[in-house]
Amino acid sequence: MDLEPLTVLVADSDDGFATQAARRLAELGFGPLRLERAHSRDDLRRASLRADLDLVLLSSVGDGKDDAVASLRRALAARWRGPLVARLGDAGDTERLLRLAQCARERRRLVGLLEQDSLRYRASFEHAASATFLLSGSGRVLQANPASARLFGCELEELLGLEFAQLFHTCEAEGAKALVERAIGHALTPPEAELHLAARGPAPVVAHALLAPVFDEAGRALLCVLQLTDISARRRAEDEARKKQRIFEAILRVQAQYIRTSDPRAVYGEILKRLQRVTESQLGYVVEVAEEIGTALVLRAASGAGGDGAPVARRGAPLDAALCSPSALLTEALESLEPVVSEGVLLDPRVGGFGANHPPLDNCLCLPIARGRRALAVVVLANSQHGYDRETIDELKPLLATAASVLENLWQSQKRAAVEEALRMSQRALATLMGHLPGMAYRCHDDNERTLEFASDGCIELTGRPAEELCQTTRFGMGALTHPDDRERVLRTVRWALVEKRRFELTWRLLHSAGEERIVWEQGCGVWNDAGELLFVEGFLSDVTDKLRAEEERRRLESRVLHAQKLESLGVLAGGIAHDFNNLLLGILGHAGLAGRRIGEHHPAAESLGQIETAALRAAELADHMLVYTGRGAHSARPVDLSAVVLRARPSLERLLGGETVLELDLAPDLPLVSSDPSRVQELLVHSLCNAAEALEGRGGICIRSRLMELSRAELDGGYAGAHLEAGHFVALEVVDNGPGMDPKVLARAADPFFTTKEAGRGLGLSTVLGAVRAHGGALKLESRRGEGTTVRLIFPVLAADRGAATDGAPQAVLVASREGATNGGTIAKGTHGDTSYTNGHAGETTAPHVPGSNARPTVLVVDDEALVRDLARALLEDAGYEVLAAEDGERGVELFRSHGTQIAAVLLDLTMPRLDGEGTLAAIREMEPAARVLLTSGYSEHDAMHRIASRAGVEFLQKPWRLDDLLGRLKDLIGR
Repeated sequence: MDLEPLTVLVADSDDGFATQAARRLAELGFGPLRLERAHSRDDLRRASLRADLDLVLLSSVGDGKDDAVASLRRALAARWRGPLVARLGDAGDTERLLRLAQCARERRRLVGLLEQDSLRYRASFEHAASATFLLSGSGRVLQANPASARLFGCELEELLGLEFAQLFHTCEAEGAKALVERAIGHALTPPEAELHLAARGPAPVVAHALLAPVFDEAGRALLCVLQLTDISARRRAEDEARKKQRIFEAILRVQAQYIRTSDPRAVYGEILKRLQRVTESQLGYVVEVAEEIGTALVLRAASGAGGDGAPVARRGAPLDAALCSPSALLTEALESLEPVVSEGVLLDPRVGGFGANHPPLDNCLCLPIARGRRALAVVVLANSQHGYDRETIDELKPLLATAASVLENLWQSQKRAAVEEALRMSQRALATLMGHLPGMAYRCHDDNERTLEFASDGCIELTGRPAEELCQTTRFGMGALTHPDDRERVLRTVRWALVEKRRFELTWRLLHSAGEERIVWEQGCGVWNDAGELLFVEGFLSDVTDKLRAEEERRRLESRVLHAQKLESLGVLAGGIAHDFNNLLLGILGHAGLAGRRIGEHHPAAESLGQIETAALRAAELADHMLVYTGRGAHSARPVDLSAVVLRARPSLERLLGGETVLELDLAPDLPLVSSDPSRVQELLVHSLCNAAEALEGRGGICIRSRLMELSRAELDGGYAGAHLEAGHFVALEVVDNGPGMDPKVLARAADPFFTTKEAGRGLGLSTVLGAVRAHGGALKLESRRGEGTTVRLIFPVLAADRGAATDGAPQAVLVASREGATNGGTIAKGTHGDTSYTNGHAGETTAPHVPGSNARPTVLVVDDEALVRDLARALLEDAGYEVLAAEDGERGVELFRSHGTQIAAVLLDLTMPRLDGEGTLAAIREMEPAARVLLTSGYSEHDAMHRIASRAGVEFLQKPWRLDDLLGRLKDLIGR
């Protein structure tokens, strides 16, 4: 291959140096050469600018002295396209010349190649598929290829002269700036980035930008080459792949959540979370269509603000034409089963059932989840950054289909679980019900032994044998359980009913495993198949032994209740008679006392009047016993001697027992006092004696014993029923009979309410005695053995330590002592038939009290419906110096108080009156004068009367029949307050 000659410039004016240089080059074998001469500096400077000059030879003589030549040499050495510079005359110049000659020849070859590459570059620039730009150092477009115009959708001339940043979308300003900074920063590799172009087409364009700068010798950017490659399709494909990946991942997560747990809240929450992530929604809700509660929409899951668990909407709600509320959107989505989109700011979402602090909804998408035409749920997505378009909705279809399938399976699973749970509950309820039935449900065959196939758990209690032992064996079939005398009758009745295909009911005796007989009631029927063949017999056995006994007991109790009602009627009658009798006795006692006051104690008739008064007091005592029997008597606890109370009640107790029963008393003298009501103690004795007399059946003896006992804690716990008592001294009353006694079983229940071994009675037995002795703070103990009689012991806590104290003195005085004497501490009688004294705590006080500031006599208003009592009170009070106003009933008394209220000092008021009773009269008087002084009177007890009065200020009580001195003393105390 022929070589092109090298052009060599000899830069020296000396001809000898030029000859030497030519010879040296020839000796080195450089090949063809073309020598030229530069005689001056200007020739050298002009030659250095030539592009075809390959080598410049300089003399080393004077090197470094001529600054101009040195500068030229340095400039030539810095240019890569300029000639190479060599020096002759230095050591090693031959090697240097050879190397430079080889380099110059290679550069010559490369220059040729570059010229060819320049043509190829221009061709590739013009016809390149990628948009390519030549930019100036300042970033302005100098040249662009045709692909650039196609990429930007404009003419080529419109791109020339644009700034670099104008090629990209305004949102990419920072990215373009960063690309330029990396390019001019001498990066090792040309910087690249993916940026959105400022394209004029309808769709956004994303391009891959590669920026390659070209620098000059000083390191300044002369120009830049920008290459833009359209990657929009690739980006769309990548986005599409990512969306599909997210959808696929969401489908897998929803399915995995359903497989992992059957909790509806977790499944709904997973569906909502995945839909929110795919659509990039800030808010989300899942609303379940609850068909079982009237197609209501119930919020099952929420993400973001506003989920408060309240129902969002109901089907049938009015539609909003502007679709401005979630309720309207949900309703439309449910009715159409198609997605509903609302763009723009919605109205206050609280109208759709959201919470008060719910944020506004900028956009909203309602997605119904349905299987066929059945809506399962509605998903509400809101506030997506990119909005909701048809493409987004279409992308969600696979996920919605999976959600619908999962929810359908969940609904079916829940329904199946509910059915299975209902079945289990039904089976459990059936088993529990049959197990707790008071009897045995059975299934047996129609053979002579009625072999059992099934028996419920009640068979253990009914027969004493478990179901495993009874079933599938003839040894313990229904026939073997039936009493031998009843088997033929039972079998005949059952088979006759089976022939007639009807239910059967019968009662027969069952043999228990313990050897006892039980009466059972059986009800059953046959079970046939479709062909009419008898399969088996089903029925139920119930133990009616106790029921039959209970019916017998009920009939006996009905008889007792009827008897008790008769006694109650008698009690009401006795109470009324006692009340009226008290009024009559008050007249007798009062007039006798008034007559005695008027004639004086030395009159011959005074003794007779005293006997009349004594007899009236005894009659009043009998009336009080009648009231005690009815529960309306006076019960006021006070210190009493129990021996004296028993001795005083002996006549009444003897009349209770009858002819052949003997009553003996064994009473200890000088017993300590106890706190009690004598009438209540007498009532306890009556009940105890009645029980003893019934046990004796009219023949035998009863002893009433009183004594002092010291009981320890262990003795009290060893059989005394009643209040918890402290160990110490007690007064005991014992009622002892020599009757047949009681066995331990009867003795254990003797004090139980309504327990009795007698056919008839009032039902007021030892339970009443126990309750009364408890009210006294005492206790009861029963001692009895078969054939040895019974002892009823009542113990009362000792009130005083003085064991010699007594309440009523000698027993002879007790027999004639009045209630008032015992209550007030006065002495009425000194012996059985001794002289009667009219002195008491108010002896000698027979005149009316003086009213301060007035010379008039005090006025007393007497209100009583009994004329005898009114007349007696008028006579007594007028004799004592009072002015008296009398009224026959409460209404008349209120009228008199209204007209004479300022003059009335006190009111004597009866509680039991027709028209307006004493309680109403007192209320009316108090309404007119709250400070009115009132003395209430009644034949009933003070407790029974005063508990009905709301305010007791200024109110005193005096029980009928009262004595004259008691009335005058109480009135004087009342008025003098």
